[in-house]
Amino acid sequence: MAWTSPRTWVANAIVTAAQLNTHLRDNLTWLYSAKFGLFGRLAALDVPTGTWTPIGWDFDVEQDPTMWAASPYPERITPPLGGIWLVSLNVRWEATAGTGSRAIRMQQNGVGLLDQQEITMANATQYQRLQYVVRFNGSTDYLNCGAWQNSGSTQTLAAAAARGISLTWLGD
Repeated sequence: MAWTSPRTWVANAIVTAAQLNTHLRDNLTWLYSAKFGLFGRLAALDVPTGTWTPIGWDFDVEQDPTMWAASPYPERITPPLGGIWLVSLNVRWEATAGTGSRAIRMQQNGVGLLDQQEITMANATQYQRLQYVVRFNGSTDYLNCGAWQNSGSTQTLAAAAARGISLTWLGD
């Protein structure tokens, strides 16, 4: 169901049931329904040492409204609804004997750093999570994420349906 711009009512106007259904029932239903997207990776992602690597998503669990497509930019999520969004990024690094650090970040429009987290490598599976509240304009703003590490060799972000990114619209 889509949002319909509310009508301006005037005195003595004849109001039909169809108008009431569109402007009241349907718009209230739209406002009540969650605006949400959940995306993940079914393929592991190799992250070379010393380079920020875009995290491209390869499937969506759910998206309403539509904000992502596998082509041409699988790393971009573009919420078409302007306002405040809660973004949660969850990744899992494979266990490795490497040393150094691992990092993930969220950016707006490929340049504006929203949040970043760096951890020290351990010889174990490691999880990283970022959460951030961001305003999107609803037309051209997009979210992209990246992974980085400096172990001296390629490291792997695990493929897991339970790991990925979610966006929840909080309002305007």
